[in-house]
Amino acid sequence: MLDIDRGGDLLRQHGESIFERYIDQLARTLCATIRQTDVAVKYSAWSLVFILPDTSIENAQKLAEKLRKIAGSVRIPWGGTDLTFSAVAAQASSRPSDEIEDGVTEWINRTEFGLEELRQGAGNTIVPLATP
Repeated sequence: MLDIDRGGDLLRQHGESIFERYIDQLARTLCATIRQTDVAVKYSAWSLVFILPDTSIENAQKLAEKLRKIAGSVRIPWGGTDLTFSAVAAQASSRPSDEIEDGVTEWINRTEFGLEELRQGAGNTIVPLATP
């Protein structure tokens, strides 16, 4: 999950329309970097999720760093200073006893918790989360 640091503040400052255009441009730019088997999803007004099948946490973390660097090069339509991005790299549980829905819910909860920790800090970082 890739999160624009201070995304909520930026959305309020610049308005939904211009922010939506920016996140669309950001998503198009980043989607050009991922594999055809990967999936990108807009998760919130300032967060994108990348689902990376058959990817180790280490490779997910490397991709997150690459995506953060590319994201930093996308033109900001309202001008101003460079944006920073934080990311959480987390694998979904693969326990055979888990129902698919339970695994997805557990992954979302862990990732949200990781992002909340980043938002409380300075941001501009990547946090890998251990697989349960």
